[in-house]
Amino acid sequence: MVNDSNQWCLVTSLPLACDLADFKYYLDSKAITHRVSESNGQQLLWVAEREQREQVLNWLTDWLDGHLILPTGEKPQRVDIHEVLIKGLRIVHLFPLTLLMIALGVLGALVVNFGNDYMTYRWFGFQILDSRGLLPLSETLKQFQLWRLLTPVFLHFSVLHVVFNCLMLWETGRRIELVKGSGYFMVVFIIIGVCSNIAQYWMTPNIPFGGLSGICYGFIGYLAIYQRHIIHPVLAINKTLVIFLLVWLIAGVVGVIDYMIEGSVANSAHVAGLLSGSILGYIEVIRDRRTLNHS
Repeated sequence: MVNDSNQWCLVTSLPLACDLADFKYYLDSKAITHRVSESNGQQLLWVAEREQREQVLNWLTDWLDGHLILPTGEKPQRVDIHEVLIKGLRIVHLFPLTLLMIALGVLGALVVNFGNDYMTYRWFGFQILDSRGLLPLSETLKQFQLWRLLTPVFLHFSVLHVVFNCLMLWETGRRIELVKGSGYFMVVFIIIGVCSNIAQYWMTPNIPFGGLSGICYGFIGYLAIYQRHIIHPVLAINKTLVIFLLVWLIAGVVGVIDYMIEGSVANSAHVAGLLSGSILGYIEVIRDRRTLNHS
């Protein structure tokens, strides 16, 4: 997009909560003429030269991902504890709920001792467990233990299980939280989590399950659908990663993964997460297009 009135070229839009001070300083060091304006609750980054837009966009994406490395001489080689602390606080400020969900995933793995503490699992699993055994979903609703519809996503049964899921949640969830806001992120997280848990229960009742993988597949579906219709640098997800996860999903559905790892894969949660996330992504595409058309 180009502002024809003054020839400034729009790079992208970002939430007001995203502090661009460091990035602006970096652009100044590169002699990139730029400016930042505000519109409709977003801050817009502009450059004076159209041919500089792609390079600035790449730098911005790397910076938001934490991969931007300043050239030698622009940055002290020694470790500055104060700088590290400030960067850490900035990450917490930008992605508070993504980090909280990751922390809960790790905590959930520890609470159930990676699946070995079944007595603790009974309080957070999808189904109520008493002397009669695992009770149906109707009993969960009847006793108003509604937290069970979501809490299984935080339960993990191996170190590899929790590490992989948390890494995937960080890679996908932080993008949605940064661009769409923490409140929206939480709504999408809950919807995908509940849908994936219900689907897994419906397909394999009376079998304990857990993990953030359904959420991760939901976020992958959301980002893939959104990026297909509206290009946004922060919401762009690596296509190789998407292909790998889809291949992994198919391998799980046909039963290949069950021969490779201990335990069973929650395939229904993965499929339901992917579908619900894709639907939410398309709904957001429609909403954003309407907003753009009326602006």
